[in-house]
Amino acid sequence: ENMGVEDSSFHVEVISHAREQLKVAMSDEIIASSNNPLLEELRSKIEFHSKLIESYDILHRFEIGCFSDNDCEGVDTNLRSTWITEALSWIETAVEVRGCIDADLLRKDNSNLSFSVFAKGLTILQDGWGSSSGRNNDGNPALYLCDSTRDRKNILLHIFQPLTKDIFVFKTTQQIFEKMGIHKDHDRLLQYYGEWFISLPKAIIEKECLGIWNPTVRWLHDIVQQSVEIMLRNKKEEKGTILLLPLHQFCVEAVDLPRAFLLASVCREAIQAATKQLEDKTYGKVSCESLVKPWEELLRKLRVCLLISLRLHNKALGTLPITVSNVDNGLFSVYEWIARDLLSFSHNQIEIAALELAIASSPIAFCPSSASGDQTSRWKMVQKSCKVQALCCPKDEDQPGPLLFFLKHYSNSRKLAAHRALLLAKNWGREPESLELLRDALSSLQNIGRDEQYYSFLLATTLLEIWQIHIRPIYRALLFGFDEVHELCEEVIAPLCIDPIWFQNLNKLSMKIIALLLSTADSETYEELDEVSTKKSEDSTLWPRLVEDITIEGLTRRAMTLDATSLEAHNAIICAIKLNDDLSLLPMCVNSFDTLFLRQAFSMPFSRTYTANEYQLTFMEIVTRRQGEVAEGTVNREHLDDIVLLGRNWGMDKGHVLTQFLLVMYELGKDDHVEDLFNSVTRLLDVDMFLDHGIAIVCVRLSTALSILKKAKQCRGILAMLDADTCEWVREQARTTRAQKPDIVAINEEGSLISLDNTQALILRMKRMSSVNRIDAYALSVMCETLLKAVDYLET
Repeated sequence: ENMGVEDSSFHVEVISHAREQLKVAMSDEIIASSNNPLLEELRSKIEFHSKLIESYDILHRFEIGCFSDNDCEGVDTNLRSTWITEALSWIETAVEVRGCIDADLLRKDNSNLSFSVFAKGLTILQDGWGSSSGRNNDGNPALYLCDSTRDRKNILLHIFQPLTKDIFVFKTTQQIFEKMGIHKDHDRLLQYYGEWFISLPKAIIEKECLGIWNPTVRWLHDIVQQSVEIMLRNKKEEKGTILLLPLHQFCVEAVDLPRAFLLASVCREAIQAATKQLEDKTYGKVSCESLVKPWEELLRKLRVCLLISLRLHNKALGTLPITVSNVDNGLFSVYEWIARDLLSFSHNQIEIAALELAIASSPIAFCPSSASGDQTSRWKMVQKSCKVQALCCPKDEDQPGPLLFFLKHYSNSRKLAAHRALLLAKNWGREPESLELLRDALSSLQNIGRDEQYYSFLLATTLLEIWQIHIRPIYRALLFGFDEVHELCEEVIAPLCIDPIWFQNLNKLSMKIIALLLSTADSETYEELDEVSTKKSEDSTLWPRLVEDITIEGLTRRAMTLDATSLEAHNAIICAIKLNDDLSLLPMCVNSFDTLFLRQAFSMPFSRTYTANEYQLTFMEIVTRRQGEVAEGTVNREHLDDIVLLGRNWGMDKGHVLTQFLLVMYELGKDDHVEDLFNSVTRLLDVDMFLDHGIAIVCVRLSTALSILKKAKQCRGILAMLDADTCEWVREQARTTRAQKPDIVAINEEGSLISLDNTQALILRMKRMSSVNRIDAYALSVMCETLLKAVDYLET
């Protein structure tokens, strides 16, 4: 190579010299009879390199010759089979969707292949194929291409180049293999053919007419004929036989789906042509239909793979490539593919449900893997659906359709809903500020329902997955610091947690998840319900086959037995976080605080609290007052429900919590805000607690009013009518109450008294509530009426 010699001329001289030297050595009887292993090694090397030169010289003569390309121009394309036509159309579709499809191909150098490159790429070592001696079944040396894919493909592009020329030189390829001694090793030749074919650039493919007389097809045709003749001689059963098996397996595992479809079409073309001739010749002993069938089935599977890969182009479909083999092995979730496609249409569950219903009742829906998908109008519809992302149920075959339209046997709305929820939650994990994605995920899960135990379990496992991966770490970090949770990015999540609107919405959604988990806590295990989940399709032609979903299997493996006490405890903690920014008291309020929001926390039982401790009571007082202070207008029932839920989880009676909240609102002078609430919960209230604290509140208000009115000379006559003992008692009660609760409001923010009308209404409520006629309430009522008269007189 460094000497600038391109052809084999120098190597011929070397081998000639070596042969002469061997001849001289063998002329000596002593040397010839010595069994010297070096002589045998030299003889083998000369034989090997002679084969190398002969093989290369055939290729070199072709490359320096002048031969016309096998141009399809002028050939009637109607003579092509529909499979070839569809294959070429798939390549055009792939170009429209992806752009260039040649980017990953090894570029063939237009210059002739040098002998040095050819020699480096060939070896007698067969890496597990045939005999390790480097000889074929005839005992002749056999030269194989090396293990390096790049070096091997480069040589194959030159060896198979005659197949892209006219019909008169295509046998050059076979002659090269004959000189290499591997022309009968069909399996290896077919492997080489597949590697070469899949490397053909689009420009060369477009020039090929790919009919039966095309050299690319004819070369395979000859191998098929030889294979069938051998099968007949050996009287081998035709049933289950796959001709060109290495290429069949090659297509099954091929990542380049458009070229794999074209290669499979060419193989089918060659098999049909060869077996049709033999069928007539053998009077039906060879069945063209049965031998072509495996390839047609493969082509239909490739059609489905092409639909999925092109329609979902630019969407993350996992680390593994979409191949027939990977799909057959269940390495993908078909439900996930369909769910991705539906989400590109809408996140609105009502709209998606309407689309699913329309497809379920569509009379023209079909599966591309069935024979009905072979109709030209139908595969064109499939290709159009790859190019046009319209997501509606087609009314005719001229319109594109969504993925579900072509995979109708996967129309399980509940499993699809679970997958949509998982995908939306994953998207939210990437964009945590977009809480509407998490909201849409939960909305999707509402469609699963809990009427069957299997689907109840599916709902639980889906919710648990979303909780464990996306939500649980946020609360763990919030309570224990981001150093505890390595899967979160503090720079992203921490600012969101101090955004009150985002954080409150997250709390609401988190509590909704726990509520749904509580409703499914008694679901049976997945293993007990396999017969429900593995409902098989009656039509065996539908592909991908209905098998257990890989994603749902993963959810099942990670599932855990949920403990209701743990769910309730976590729900209460989120309530506490939602209601109060200051979490310093929480560790004393919750048993097993350190285990909160761990991965296994939902399976750990939490001891119930039947009597609130001092820290819980203090926390409840704080959150009740805080919610009372921020309340504007009508009471926020959602916040009130959270307070009640938290209190009940900590061993407080609902009536006690409601009573405490009402008293806080009266303490703050927000009587008007709770009028409707009081009327709706009166029967639940703790009467004694309400009366005791309510009278104290009234005393503070009346004492303040009395002090202010006494300053007005006009009112002294009216105030003189008040009972002195009652006034003194009210003052004493007010002093005691203010000492205990300095935050009680008697004068509103505008600087005026709390309305005595409201105070009188509160007194009347207390009088109605008491089953015993309390003298203090009666006395307060008389005093309040007198003060009202004084106020009216003062105003007039």
